[in-house]
Amino acid sequence: MGHDEEYFKATGKHFDGEKPAKSVDKSDGSGIIKTEGHVVEGKNIIGEWTRREGFDSAIDDIVDYQGFNGKPRIVNGKDEFDALVDSDHFIGERTIRANTKEELDEYLWQLKEDYFYINCGVGGAQYGQGMYCAADYTKGTVSKNGFDHEIWQYGNEGSHQATVWLTMDKSSKVLEIPESADRQECLDYVSNLYTTAYRDNKLDKNPELKRRWQEYDSKMEEVRRLNMSDKESDWDKADLLSEKLDEEYSDVFDFVHEYTNADEGKNAGIMAAEMGYDAINAAGHGETGSYTVVLNRTKLIICGGDDYVYKPK
Repeated sequence: MGHDEEYFKATGKHFDGEKPAKSVDKSDGSGIIKTEGHVVEGKNIIGEWTRREGFDSAIDDIVDYQGFNGKPRIVNGKDEFDALVDSDHFIGERTIRANTKEELDEYLWQLKEDYFYINCGVGGAQYGQGMYCAADYTKGTVSKNGFDHEIWQYGNEGSHQATVWLTMDKSSKVLEIPESADRQECLDYVSNLYTTAYRDNKLDKNPELKRRWQEYDSKMEEVRRLNMSDKESDWDKADLLSEKLDEEYSDVFDFVHEYTNADEGKNAGIMAAEMGYDAINAAGHGETGSYTVVLNRTKLIICGGDDYVYKPK
């Protein structure tokens, strides 16, 4: 899956013909290209990260803050790649298209060595911003036609295209979205996880606020019970009690407003990255059964050979 060319259209950045040399160490027969990067373990940084200057978008900022924009691992041997797929999460593909061979080479180099394009300005970030790929979590039961359909669908514009086959390191933390969730359902699901984590992080760091919040929440049970009644008089009682508790626990009331609105302006990709997830699995979509949104490129494993052919098990 593609759309990498938007970055180049926006920035005007093109190669000058000089690409950084890669250091290759095959002394152990591994076929792995060594890069300068290393695998980064994501952390829960909710409440720690705030937008910084120098980044055009929040997703670029948070991914850089986490260190997720480092280089991926490139494996040249098909057998070794297949072995990694067997021990990892999925097998996936990303098809990149371009109008010229030179542009295509630029986009492929960008994916492996340069700017990590995750803005999704063209695709719309249906399940959050990140690098999209069509994925098979059964790792081989999807028919070849399933992948061929995704390759055609996202690579049918432009006269030049290339399909990159990939997986992710087995240590990757993947956020599983409920099966077949649509855009809004995905956002609601991730927002609930995020605001709950935001609340818990804050309470763990403030024992007194946690004590008062627990008292407030316990007393609000009566409000919730009254609101479940079919009597209008009970609803009036609930309103009066709620107002009284909000005044008595004004600090808690402000905190509730804070954490329930902590997701404002953030899409699923931003929130997942802030929680330390390496990818999002939007299961039940596409002909391969998943659209996976990669957030941590340092855990991405790419098959470097140009002749890889997907074969169902």
